[in-house]
Amino acid sequence: MVSTQSKTPRHESITAICLLAALFIIGLSIILRQFNFQTPVPAVDADSKKNVEDILKPLTSGGFKGLSAIEVYNPDNLYEKINGKAPLYIESGFVKLYTRWYVNSSNEDLKFQLYFYDMAEPQNAFGVFSTQRRPDAQTLSLFEAIFGYKTENALFFNYGKFYIELIGTTQSDELFKAMAEFAEKIKRSFPGEKQIETIETKLLSGPNFVPGSIKLYLANALGSEDLTNIFTAQLKINNEKITVFLSKRPGEQNAKQLINSYGNFLISLEATEKQTSLPLDSMRAFDSFGTTEIIFNNGLFLAGIHEADNLETAVKAATLLNQILSGAENK
Repeated sequence: MVSTQSKTPRHESITAICLLAALFIIGLSIILRQFNFQTPVPAVDADSKKNVEDILKPLTSGGFKGLSAIEVYNPDNLYEKINGKAPLYIESGFVKLYTRWYVNSSNEDLKFQLYFYDMAEPQNAFGVFSTQRRPDAQTLSLFEAIFGYKTENALFFNYGKFYIELIGTTQSDELFKAMAEFAEKIKRSFPGEKQIETIETKLLSGPNFVPGSIKLYLANALGSEDLTNIFTAQLKINNEKITVFLSKRPGEQNAKQLINSYGNFLISLEATEKQTSLPLDSMRAFDSFGTTEIIFNNGLFLAGIHEADNLETAVKAATLLNQILSGAENK
């Protein structure tokens, strides 16, 4: 018997060869891509990579140099550096503290310590700065009165989202000059920072108010947990200084609700409600341990008088504050 071998048709062989060639080309292209393909990398400004510590590290001032490395604290260990005050900062949005000692190159007795708080937002920084203002604060041309001051041996200022303290070991003109120069360098090193600017700070900086007396209580203002974002300032009435408070609320109804809640809070502390001749809607007045409290609203503004020595002066202050609010823009 003669065996016969099957033969593959010519056109099928050509097709197979073409498929193999196509697969080879595809495989080769994949390999080449793996070796040659690069993902585009966006250009990054070198300065944007710098963090606060990188910026602070090289800073020096006339005749003074860093005595130690920069120490960095976060919310978990802040108490190690400022035990007792840590909760105030943390509740106000604290992010980090950078601190370092500086010493005079020719006189080791002249030293100052930097406390540089990153508070995340300008209002947070202004809150901790303003509510801790020292009683011996003196205005300084280096800062606007609302944002900075000096004492015998220290400088304190708020710059954007930062709160900065420069505290010297002694009272010295040379030391003070160095700290002032250092403060200027800090401000120049963070050019993008913007100070807090609100209708409240604008109104409380008018001619009737004591310069530098504005404070911002982010929470638990005047002792009440219901009062948040409350500004206070010293209002001048004749020769007296009266503490007033002010806050623009999200709605008029919210302002009126706070009038009642603060009034009830005062009553819970055994204050007694009083009648006045003030022609104000939603107004309440109280005698609280011999001082007068008045709270009212003018549109969206919650406002009032805190711990005035007598009712007559409190009424005058409330009348003037209401007039100021009545003429305010952006009500």
